[in-house]
Amino acid sequence: FEFDSICWLTDLAKLDNYNYFLIVKNTLESLEQIIDQGKHRGVHFKIQEIIEGTLNPEIENRTCDNRSFTISSIWFFECQPIDKIVEVRRHAISILDKLSQDDNPEIINRTVTSLVSLLHVPHGNFGKQIRSEGNEYINQEAENALAIIEKVISEDKFPTVTHAIKEKLESSYANYLDCILDKLDDVKKLFKTPDINERVRYCLSHDWPEFVRDEDHNLTDKKFNKLQEATALELWDHYQNDPKKIVTFIEDTINKLIQAGIEPQCMVFQRACAKVNPGFIPDIIKELLVIDDLHLSFSVGHWFIFAKKESKMEIALSVIAKGKSQHKRGLASVAPYFDDMTKDEIIDIAQKLSLEHDVAVKKTVAYNLGVIYRKCGQFEELKEIIANFDTGDDAILLDTLL
Repeated sequence: FEFDSICWLTDLAKLDNYNYFLIVKNTLESLEQIIDQGKHRGVHFKIQEIIEGTLNPEIENRTCDNRSFTISSIWFFECQPIDKIVEVRRHAISILDKLSQDDNPEIINRTVTSLVSLLHVPHGNFGKQIRSEGNEYINQEAENALAIIEKVISEDKFPTVTHAIKEKLESSYANYLDCILDKLDDVKKLFKTPDINERVRYCLSHDWPEFVRDEDHNLTDKKFNKLQEATALELWDHYQNDPKKIVTFIEDTINKLIQAGIEPQCMVFQRACAKVNPGFIPDIIKELLVIDDLHLSFSVGHWFIFAKKESKMEIALSVIAKGKSQHKRGLASVAPYFDDMTKDEIIDIAQKLSLEHDVAVKKTVAYNLGVIYRKCGQFEELKEIIANFDTGDDAILLDTLL
């Protein structure tokens, strides 16, 4: 209730021709009280949206609504009193400093993202120019933000967050202010030498090359895939080809990413792990079948693709017999990769999956019926598969097939 009341203050701001320094100041004070009382958990995303709006360097973003208290017009323009601007913005940064000391890795990670934005050269439109003393304060803000980031890196409370900070600071798209370039180099020296944990974390948070600037995108993709495969080989070697330890380590890394508010991207790395050591895929899938984790259970399909031809049917039948909905969906989703299986095997798998009671599994089979038909060319068998679906699903299936 307290937080929603604060959000509604944004409407009041419009009544005073956007001269709302006092409203912004009071809002930030209220937010700080919520944080000091420990009531920010669960609404921290919205709180940070408000603060980011106060500090937003993208001047063209001038929206003001109940969801995002974006106050980009509080900037260093000629028409605005510099003392009030400085007061409000310094207060917002001090709140970010508090949030950076939180015990929640997701809050810290999001806070650092806000701070990193203050290190960049601001830009805007509407023909407005930032005055000279404004530039002085922008530089001070960047130095203060970098000092907070440095403190987070030094404490290293959550290695997953520290790795994410390193990635943010090394972004090739960054256009940093001149005043912090030397200091930024010193901060980067605080990062430890990358180990297997950091390399796997990177691979599990990217399914494609980030910040691609190469003209030859294929070359960049090849480098990225080689990195994934090299890391996969290193992981197998680190755990001496022990499937249980491999799955446990990947599961733990995924959970840490989620806790830090980073969405896992598991496809490419797990396929790389399967590709470089296919002999252990049956054992890996046995381990995956006892796991409920959404990302890992669905990834059964990624491993199945690279299984040896002679073991694929046995693995598929095991997934159908012992797996849960997500495992079976994972298997059904890779039907386009059933190239080295016989037509009869493909039809058999599709028929068994179409008999599942779980609607999600049946829909995944439906979406791949066209692929199955192109691989098998056996329309009569496909009609039998379609007959396993409820009347309501027939339209989806036939539309997909046609």
